[in-house]
Amino acid sequence: MGLKQFAPDYNRDEEGRVLFPRDTDLRAYLFPYTDPTEHIAKANMNMVRELVKFVSEEGETVLDPFGGTGTILVALLDRRKVLMIELEEHFQKTIESNIKGAGTVVPKADELAMLIPGDCNKILPLPPGLFRHMIFSPPYSNLLKKGENIKNDKTSVDLGYGSAALYTAHPDNIGKLSDFIYFQKMERVYKKFYDSLPVGGTMTIIIKDRMIAGKRIFLGKRAERDCNRIGFETVTWNRWFALGGGYSAINRAMGLETVTEEDLITLRRTH
Repeated sequence: MGLKQFAPDYNRDEEGRVLFPRDTDLRAYLFPYTDPTEHIAKANMNMVRELVKFVSEEGETVLDPFGGTGTILVALLDRRKVLMIELEEHFQKTIESNIKGAGTVVPKADELAMLIPGDCNKILPLPPGLFRHMIFSPPYSNLLKKGENIKNDKTSVDLGYGSAALYTAHPDNIGKLSDFIYFQKMERVYKKFYDSLPVGGTMTIIIKDRMIAGKRIFLGKRAERDCNRIGFETVTWNRWFALGGGYSAINRAMGLETVTEEDLITLRRTH
């Protein structure tokens, strides 16, 4: 990839973090047929759009192996093609609806975007050349694992997270795993991603550190280390100011330290 500036049209704070606005309007514009509150870990669509423009060129295909609601479909606005893999049946249906919704503003969206239903760990690797770039947020071990009893959790319901059990419904969902098993599994998944990319292809990980018992867990550094060991070369780190959702706001109100930034780690297959 050539030298570009990430998100050149957005302001930055004193720490150099990009200040993206809420994506409510853009999400409603591109996805008119679905409820944006049904997924509790959506990426900011403005941020994803800037990542797409940062790593790719018009006509190239971008893959999100953890499709979620299909936020990566924002790439269609800038003449990219989109490939998604999604494990959870509920969100497969959401993506299908969002492809139709995107078709209201992007001609032939249904020809430019494709969903592969299933587990990326079982589907990949695919032959290099089907896509040149990957942009995704990996699932978090246990962090968003919610059982059916969440429906009885008034705080979660009030915050709009009443459907959070859908996030890890499938028994093969990596988000169900303990930290120890999760990191081993993710390293094997990253190797399949590496084997699916052509030489020169990029992988961008959207990841946020988390706080456990007052200690910051540096998930971005761990992901980069695992990927470098596989053979990925780090291209650049970008960050944006991300306060998080309702639970983060509650913790801050209680005087607890929270993570207020999200790491955007771009890596490349070099051989």
